[in-house]
Amino acid sequence: MIGDALGEKPAELASTILLGPFYLLGEIYGSLLPGILFFALLLEKGNHTALSLLHATSVGYGTKICGMLILCFLLGKIFALPSLVLPERYTSLFPHDQSLSKERQVANTFFGGAIALPLLFGKFRGMDIMVAGHADLVFHYTTGVSLIVSSALPGDGYLRILELVIGLAMMTAAWRKKLAMQNVFIALLGASSPEWATTIPDAIKGVQAVAGLFGHAKSPGPTSEPAQGPSQGTK
Repeated sequence: MIGDALGEKPAELASTILLGPFYLLGEIYGSLLPGILFFALLLEKGNHTALSLLHATSVGYGTKICGMLILCFLLGKIFALPSLVLPERYTSLFPHDQSLSKERQVANTFFGGAIALPLLFGKFRGMDIMVAGHADLVFHYTTGVSLIVSSALPGDGYLRILELVIGLAMMTAAWRKKLAMQNVFIALLGASSPEWATTIPDAIKGVQAVAGLFGHAKSPGPTSEPAQGPSQGTK
């Protein structure tokens, strides 16, 4: 249902997410680049572990580069883990409009997306918008975490203060982007509502048919009276 609501069939959605180059670029942007940034900061600080990996002689040059890229990607993924459980109280620090209730804001976003998005963009791929927004959100959050962690490591003097400030700014931007992504998702559902709303009557008929089959299976069949044998004569 979510895949159809965002503009794709479920089978096409799974294939696109797993194999589409656009989504691969999202992973590179959201995880690999922040990991490379953190590794570069470790080298700049003169970290012994990072330098030993860079100058290792037991493996070839190409293998070393591939291994470092994989390591940077894993570092980016690790830094992105806290964003999956981002506390709601932090996002509530940046409300959009206190004069409207939460239900009113959701309704305005839904109907605004249903009216404005088809007029502005026509036919569009909703999942592309979602993945691009998610990659941007993860990039800001992961980069912020990597800069904050880097600021806690000695080796570059007063540059650590700049790393901390930029890291906090990036995480603040990520929290605001999370609120924006929630509204984008609601607007995309509203934009696709004319398509999936037409399937609701068929879905209701299907549910009624299945319920009828179960009801027919549970209902007892007609009972037949036992046959009576011939009456016995009196002695």
